[in-house]
Amino acid sequence: MKLFVFKILNYQTPSAINKIIGKKMGQALGHESIHLEKPPRKANRLFFAAHRLDLNAVVKQVIKQKGKRINATSKDTGATILHYAAANKVHGREIIQFLLSQNLHGIRVHAQDKNGVEPIHYAIIEGSLKTAEDLLKIRGVDAELLHFSVQQNQLDFARLVHAYDHDLIECPDVEGRNALHLAAEFADLRMCQWLIRKGLRVSTLCESSGDSVLHFAARNMKHGWEIILYFKHFLPAELDINELNNNDETPLHAALKIENLSAAMNIYRLQANYGVRLYREDLLEFCMAHNKLSSAEFVLKLDRQHDAGMHQKRKKKSRPAEKAKVVVKRSEWTSDDEQRPESPPKRHVEENRKKPVPAPAVKSFLMPVLLNILKTSTEIYRRHQKTSQKNSKQ
Repeated sequence: MKLFVFKILNYQTPSAINKIIGKKMGQALGHESIHLEKPPRKANRLFFAAHRLDLNAVVKQVIKQKGKRINATSKDTGATILHYAAANKVHGREIIQFLLSQNLHGIRVHAQDKNGVEPIHYAIIEGSLKTAEDLLKIRGVDAELLHFSVQQNQLDFARLVHAYDHDLIECPDVEGRNALHLAAEFADLRMCQWLIRKGLRVSTLCESSGDSVLHFAARNMKHGWEIILYFKHFLPAELDINELNNNDETPLHAALKIENLSAAMNIYRLQANYGVRLYREDLLEFCMAHNKLSSAEFVLKLDRQHDAGMHQKRKKKSRPAEKAKVVVKRSEWTSDDEQRPESPPKRHVEENRKKPVPAPAVKSFLMPVLLNILKTSTEIYRRHQKTSQKNSKQ
């Protein structure tokens, strides 16, 4: 018994629960733990058994408490016993089946914690699809559940929800995003391909922000680069690589804004407008304004490559023009009555050629200076933050 109490005293809420809450509510929550400083309550023992132990341990706790505190909720998260059981990968399904079969007071599949998360969401994030399917049969389906499955990149469960109701796939969420928009930002290529096969069009824009699927894919740090390469098959008939959202930002702006350089490179390779300006700012100034040093260095590298490419193009264009001038001179020398003179020496022709004017070096000279200024200002800002935090603690 002492060992059991010791385990509960060191019991911490799983980090997966915080991930569920953060992804569902669109917030970056920390991985804070619940430390039980006082002796554990009976409800805490029940939560521990539901999440970490098996059905026998849960039954023992229910018998000891005589069902009185079965409807208790966590003081910190507001989670019920069903939430903790749904997060139990090994024994969660049988524990939930037992709790629902006993008709205990306060056991509800629609119960929400403080962040509006239900037990079925816990099961989805843990990958316990059988447990989630059991809850689905009792709870029913809605568009929010399909969107959550897509956000968590759970393709099998998304297919299951779609099998219950085929019309949910067309419903947008509260921010005007459809399932394909969510898949482009949070899921992988397989999820996007499945949704397109089910009838979602890539040309649909977000109702609130005006973002295209390319904007959302540009914000996908893990799979955005491959999703963008797949979407190139829809260019330019259904998609525009330079599509502007309601903030006049292109997909390239969206990628640089979060320093998703792999996605930014693929967007650039798809002939994105490199000289686009946002409120009279070019891409480098845009990155500096948002304090994105990696993106600024990336743009500077592209800028140098672009200048070098333009220099090579000028060279290629000047050579045919010079050859044409030599041909014209030769044609003037020849006539029907006169003999054609000897060709001028090759060295003489090369000396008379006009060398192409090199690209101005002002831009390549200024950019490193601007980057050094950005680095210095960033360090000063961080030092100011540290000192302000120390002063606040004191």
